[in-house]
Amino acid sequence: MTGARATTRQEAIDWAIRAQDAAFDDWEAFADWLAADPYHAILYDQVTIGADEAARAPQQDVPSTSASSARAAALPTVRRPRRWLPFALAASLVATIGGGLALYQGRSAPAFYTISTAAGGRQSVDLAGAVRMELNGDTRITLDRNDPRFARLDQGEAMFTVVHDPKRPFELHVGTMLVTDIGTVFDVEQYDAGMRVAVAHGAVRVTTGGGSVAVAAGSAVTVGEDGVAVMRHDQDAHSVGAWRDGQIDFADISLAQLASRLHRASGARISVAPEIANRRVSGSIVFDGDRDAVLRGLGPVLGVSVGRGDEGWVWSGRAGAKPS
Repeated sequence: MTGARATTRQEAIDWAIRAQDAAFDDWEAFADWLAADPYHAILYDQVTIGADEAARAPQQDVPSTSASSARAAALPTVRRPRRWLPFALAASLVATIGGGLALYQGRSAPAFYTISTAAGGRQSVDLAGAVRMELNGDTRITLDRNDPRFARLDQGEAMFTVVHDPKRPFELHVGTMLVTDIGTVFDVEQYDAGMRVAVAHGAVRVTTGGGSVAVAAGSAVTVGEDGVAVMRHDQDAHSVGAWRDGQIDFADISLAQLASRLHRASGARISVAPEIANRRVSGSIVFDGDRDAVLRGLGPVLGVSVGRGDEGWVWSGRAGAKPS
């Protein structure tokens, strides 16, 4: 091993040790180190695999629960307000997002099935005890009965909490993008104009036709519908997945996209007049009681006229109105 490779390997070991500390919060530097060279992620994975196997070796003669039960025990409980703690397993807390199709070489033929939720509904799914998915309303996801490490988000939004298995990483397909997890907590939203990935714990690397960008906990990226344009912005890590508690946070999105989010979360159908559909808004909406009362009160907040039609709510413009 050359001196440079030995130094890089030591860096990988140092990051692996630091990432297991509950007080570790230097995710952005960690993500930058991973993004600096594709070899870093490979070496880091090798280090964590070796540590994981070494940790299991002394327990080979001790009766234990099934692998599925062990993984389930390692899954963190996610509630708000929350402080994100590293998983008990020696895990690389980074995901890679890139284009590509799933390959099933060496695996059983896929047996796809679909889980969906109605607008305003939610559902939690536990895959082999190692992946917890929390589906928002109006969401559809495709799974494989023969491969619990595969999922495809067809529409909507879901929160993923994954226990790391470096030999069988969890793969999430979103349109032409591929999210390969190596142990992290993140939220993915798919919508007409593209998709959004927000990281609550750990880090991700987002690869598009335009290149790669590292995203650490406390950040998010939006990818345009062309699968190339990427915009990065700050994201409160504690608010990632806040929709599970009835809180809809939004920053610099269109009224049309906000209407879609509200429909997904509450089940209410909202039509937006074309002349204001692209108006940008920011804020937070909490459904903590009467849904209709909350929706009626959005007019002054968003600077729109709120009415009721035969098929649901209608947002239209009004003279001199401005979002507050």
